[in-house]
Amino acid sequence: MSVVSGSSKKRLLLGYIIFLLLFIFVIGVLQCAIHAVEMRAQRFHLLLKQGEQTMATITAKRVTTSGDLVTFRYTVSDRTYTGKSPVSPETFSTLVVGHVTPVLYLPQSPSQCELALSDVLTWASGLVQYWRILQIANGVAGVLVLFRITRLRKQLKALQ
Repeated sequence: MSVVSGSSKKRLLLGYIIFLLLFIFVIGVLQCAIHAVEMRAQRFHLLLKQGEQTMATITAKRVTTSGDLVTFRYTVSDRTYTGKSPVSPETFSTLVVGHVTPVLYLPQSPSQCELALSDVLTWASGLVQYWRILQIANGVAGVLVLFRITRLRKQLKALQ
């Protein structure tokens, strides 16, 4: 009986450690995603509030696994900058390499920019919703894993 009990104790301890590592991993991944979304949303907010508009030339269009991306070039105070912006499939199909389009940039940091198109700005406001969803998922994941760890601890104590 003690062999089975010792084996059970080892399995519970291993389960406890695995769930603890899972907890750390899940929370870490979600925190990284939350941080990235939050930084991007803050930049969009600054661009909308303090940004200045100039004209940019579309230099490339690329379809990626995460969406359509447009690369552009613009000049501020005799210095040329390059930027990238995600766009909707509809906008992607209307933009032509070599054509000009408006861009917003921060006067204090002209390399911080986004295309000044309605779908880009709508996408930016959607970041706030995405950020909230990630926060909720982070909280739920944390509670579930902590609940499981608590159950495993109780089982380990019961075996002692």
